[in-house]
Amino acid sequence: MNEKLSVEQINRLWQHRLHEDTMFNTRMNFFVVFESILIAVVGILFTNLLSSKPILISIIVLGIIITIIWTYIQGKQKFLLDFLKKKMRRDYT
Repeated sequence: MNEKLSVEQINRLWQHRLHEDTMFNTRMNFFVVFESILIAVVGILFTNLLSSKPILISIIVLGIIITIIWTYIQGKQKFLLDFLKKKMRRDYT
């Protein structure tokens, strides 16, 4: 399966790669903002003596679960980006 792609196919592949790269970076930016806000909330609740401990623990657990899910999604996206990059190098040259 070493056939060369047409110019139109290469352009479509390039556009697909750009789209996936944009999605990767958008998700990364959202995650950084979300985690920063979550850390700020945990810090405020931790220093507040009137807050209840179950609420603090549930927010921490929520943050850990979201981090695990995000890591899985970004891992899949990175795998796809690497595959597209290799395909572009192989077929474009």
